[in-house]
Amino acid sequence: MKALLLAIALAVLVSTPVAAQTQSTGDRNLSDSLLRLQFPGDLRLFTCKQPLPEFTLGPASNPSEAELAKLCACVWSKLPEGGWEREVAAKIRRGEDPGWRGRGFIPRFGAALDACGGRTL
Repeated sequence: MKALLLAIALAVLVSTPVAAQTQSTGDRNLSDSLLRLQFPGDLRLFTCKQPLPEFTLGPASNPSEAELAKLCACVWSKLPEGGWEREVAAKIRRGEDPGWRGRGFIPRFGAALDACGGRTL
């Protein structure tokens, strides 16, 4: 279920221009509203210092700042240096269209989260 939530959240961020291009407060509120329609209840998005897309964890996840920093560094390290995955991650983070590789990025990002223990936080 957690994997499905992450895949859906990332798919929404990748495929929804309004959600992917949140620049102003109004856009952020609209983006949050659109995401909340997909996920009833509290939705907590996590942001890394690395150019990774915002992501969700489980509904009860509450990682500390240190745990989140460690998770983000691990996920980033799992994406191949010089590979298309890092480029796509950065595009999604900037709100740009990642093209057809955006769909391929979702399972790779999920696998990196799994390998780094993101589902247990």
